[in-house]
Amino acid sequence: MTIFVAIFLSLIGMALVLYGRKQGRWPHITVGLLLLVYPYFVPNAVLQVAIAVVLLAGLSLVSRLGY
Repeated sequence: MTIFVAIFLSLIGMALVLYGRKQGRWPHITVGLLLLVYPYFVPNAVLQVAIAVVLLAGLSLVSRLGY
């Protein structure tokens, strides 16, 4: 189960990195890179999802503020 969550989160991270590079948006690139890397160091699937929710909520907040 954990490996499937890690792969799914990494796919979201890769999409964010590609979008961020295309649009020149550093917050998207940063969160995308974090989503690509951190799931492989966190052994619990629930904790992986919780961290992803926090990162994506932070990205949403930063984007709404205009960064």
